[in-house]
Amino acid sequence: MSPRIFIGSSVAGREKAELVKSQLKDTATCQVWDEGFFENNKSSLESLAEGATLFDFAILIATQDDLQLKKGKLELIARDNIIFEFGLYIGRLGRQRCFFFKEQGLDLPSDLFGVSIPEFKAAESDPGYTIQYLCENVKKQIHAIWKTYQLTFVPSTVLAVGYFDNFVSNVCRELKQASKRIVGEREYDNFKLHIVIPDELPNNFNDQVIAYLSDKNLKEMKVETSTRKYNFYLDYSANETAVLHLYDLPTTLSALKRSIETAVHKSWIGESEQERILKQKEMDNFCRTLDYLVNENPITRKHTEIEFIDID
Repeated sequence: MSPRIFIGSSVAGREKAELVKSQLKDTATCQVWDEGFFENNKSSLESLAEGATLFDFAILIATQDDLQLKKGKLELIARDNIIFEFGLYIGRLGRQRCFFFKEQGLDLPSDLFGVSIPEFKAAESDPGYTIQYLCENVKKQIHAIWKTYQLTFVPSTVLAVGYFDNFVSNVCRELKQASKRIVGEREYDNFKLHIVIPDELPNNFNDQVIAYLSDKNLKEMKVETSTRKYNFYLDYSANETAVLHLYDLPTTLSALKRSIETAVHKSWIGESEQERILKQKEMDNFCRTLDYLVNENPITRKHTEIEFIDID
């Protein structure tokens, strides 16, 4: 899944927002502020606050829209809502994930003094940087930041770390060091742990687990090592002794589902678009975090495989 970017501008700056979107279309899924963002029967503030949870990055574009008389001098300023939305997204996403593009000649509030803010030239003939140039720099930053794993109010990263530390790494270390790995009366030379994850977070997670295990014809059995026994679902063959294949579906994902339901306040049955996007975003964050942890560990890297199943 690619990152999601919110692009905000004034009505007058809408053309520049579309330009930014076109420059970043190969890097991220971009949504400009007027593309179905504001919902009926909701205030703009409510839509902005709820919508901010659905994005990984935000770009706010400040253009010369208004005049302000300040100490007897007229100054070109941006619309107040652009400044406000920049602060809102910094609060939601963090400073590193929010970008502010400023048109040359624009006066900014004193709170932003000392902050390095990229400027783009107002006309092609003016000296300075183009929006295209600013977008190329943003692409590099997004690629770098996207390799990190953010702690959000929905605990997908924490759940992935807990699942890896408390289960995956412990199991792989124990099985790796064990002098014997026995199922029934057969001893296995090696092992492979398959972590099975649905391609999207289902509403009926437990039922999906049962359906998958039934279709796969996996057997729930105990794997004995030198120190303890583990309960696993096994792709078990009585004639195969080279590699023991173990399957686990991280039931901690049910906690992720519950967290999302708590975050998205609703009074209806069914799944809203906001809930669907948030599920997709947090599932992706869980999977990317887990994949990183698995591949950073020399034991789990060799003995663990993450597999995705289609829940449709």
